[in-house]
Amino acid sequence: MRLILPLLLAVPLLAQPDLVPEPAWRAIFGAVSARQIMEDTEALSRRHRYPNSRGFLDAAAWVQERAAEAGLINPRLERFDERAPFWDPVEATLDLLAPETLRLADLRDVPVLLMERSADGEIEGELVDAGEGSRAEDFANLDVAGKILLTRRSPGRLWPDLAKRGALGVLSAASPRFFGRAVPAEATAWQQAPRGAVAFSISPKLGTELAALRRQGPVRVKMRARSGQSAPGATALLLTEMPGGAPGRDVVVVAHLDHQQPGANDNASGSAAILEAARVWRQLIGTGALPEPRRRVRFWWSTEISSEGKYFQRYPDESRNILLAVNLDQAGGERGADNHLIAILSPDWLPSWADDLIHQIAGSAGRLAPPEHAPSPLTLAPEGSQQPLRPVFWPYAPLSDHVPFVDKTVRVPAISLAVPSLSVIHTDFDSPARLDPTWLKRSAAVTLAAAAWAANAGPEEANALLRYSTSQAASRIAAAADRQAQLKQEERRLDSFRALDPALDIEPHRRRLRAVARALD
Repeated sequence: MRLILPLLLAVPLLAQPDLVPEPAWRAIFGAVSARQIMEDTEALSRRHRYPNSRGFLDAAAWVQERAAEAGLINPRLERFDERAPFWDPVEATLDLLAPETLRLADLRDVPVLLMERSADGEIEGELVDAGEGSRAEDFANLDVAGKILLTRRSPGRLWPDLAKRGALGVLSAASPRFFGRAVPAEATAWQQAPRGAVAFSISPKLGTELAALRRQGPVRVKMRARSGQSAPGATALLLTEMPGGAPGRDVVVVAHLDHQQPGANDNASGSAAILEAARVWRQLIGTGALPEPRRRVRFWWSTEISSEGKYFQRYPDESRNILLAVNLDQAGGERGADNHLIAILSPDWLPSWADDLIHQIAGSAGRLAPPEHAPSPLTLAPEGSQQPLRPVFWPYAPLSDHVPFVDKTVRVPAISLAVPSLSVIHTDFDSPARLDPTWLKRSAAVTLAAAAWAANAGPEEANALLRYSTSQAASRIAAAADRQAQLKQEERRLDSFRALDPALDIEPHRRRLRAVARALD
């Protein structure tokens, strides 16, 4: 009975319709264009979009024009001054001079060749292999005077001492790992230059080849680096909004616009997908397939994490005006890979209704493309995969633009979505050709659905989510190692529903969860 009782308590709550009904899903999936998202992703991928760069501002201006075409209004670019000047790569070449002459790399072919914030210069010298090159002992017994350093990692803070010893520049063949996944040996990583160094990023494959050549005898190379710099520098946040909707408890849809070129999945794809979500939302309102939002909806394109944090520092009362943030960081996955829709859950200090909202909506979308049979054609894109839509829920991790919203000083609930490409992000291999159009379509659709639900939620919708959340909470309590601690978290989650509707009666739900916890103790 102790095991059966919580299930009995939850059963009446399980039989309820999806928060997004099937006709709405059909309208959304039917209207979202993977081709349009891909075209916009390609346009952004042709730009260097480093933080604190003219390239970022150029990309923001491009997005602003497209946002206006999509029907968004009141554009504003919030700029945040930086001590460092704007920095944009202009030209970089790496040449082998001896034992033979050969062009090894060119910025036009390898957009991340010139490390971000590299110094300008034209230098040539003998190559010295420093191995890992990130520890003082790696250089202790090396003669670096007049030499160019070949490393497996950037020397970072060691550079000033190496420069004093006469080192000329750095070639770093770094191979970053994301969640244990190494990038391909042919891929070149986005890296930050040691301050004051002429520094290039090269692929592990090229690094291995140069190290092997160096073991056979002296190797001489030439580095030519030129950037565009102007002061004062600034990071920025582009803000727009949809017409209509009452301000005061707004929904923010956000994607970071910055990163290296091409940065297709991370995050030109997310930036393009929320632009398509805005277009489709306006279109479906026009046809009557979706209602006009009750609440104001804002669309933001950010410098990842930092610009929103600075925005809330500049406008500390703004957090009171935001009901929910929906973040999309990587929309297209990787063609040929086993892709999943990732949702990052709320931190322990901010349990909220947002987790169960995305759990229900992503699960509802997934039922249109389940693993046990062929997905609905609505969820597919031409030239895209036919993979099932399987949502995966990660515990809170400070990885993307949800971070400044859920910060303890801001405390805005956030949904953070991604279809990551962990084997190529932050490299020159993160190109549009590697994206899966089916996942571009799905990412935009789920983002739109979650934001539209929150923007339109009235008492009826809030009660429907409250019932679903209570059933989920009962399951979480039953599965918890410390049920009393979990009960406290779930009661705090119930309290969060008052932001949706202050008149909600949450006490019956609180009593039900307490009964579940008692039955299991």
